[in-house]
Amino acid sequence: MKTELEAIEKMVPAQLFKAKAIGTLLKAIEIEATAQVPDVDTPAGRDAIKSLAYKVARSKTTIDDIGKNFVAEQKAAIATIDGVRKVARDFLDILKVTVRQPLTDWEEAEQKRIDRLTTAIDAIRTLGETTSPATGE
Repeated sequence: MKTELEAIEKMVPAQLFKAKAIGTLLKAIEIEATAQVPDVDTPAGRDAIKSLAYKVARSKTTIDDIGKNFVAEQKAAIATIDGVRKVARDFLDILKVTVRQPLTDWEEAEQKRIDRLTTAIDAIRTLGETTSPATGE
């Protein structure tokens, strides 16, 4: 089992945590762990069982620790990417507003012009409706 622990510790996490790789590793640990048939009737046999169970548990914690550290590294990388994406989004949002500002200014001025003309036309209509056709007043 010591050889499997050493092999686990030397594995690259990205390779270790692929379904096929972890399956192969777990099978190798199982074969090594079940290959020994200790005798429960002797103190040495019972000690061998304890030792074997400890090595299996240690394999589990080693794999889990490697995975936990790998996930932490991946999350840090993802956080960095998200940070850069936010900087890019914020910068480009500001740039978009800056680039579009001349058009926005023109659109606002044009809307004010249209509003003034509409108000003038409405005033002329209102004046025409209030003036009597017979008298011209």
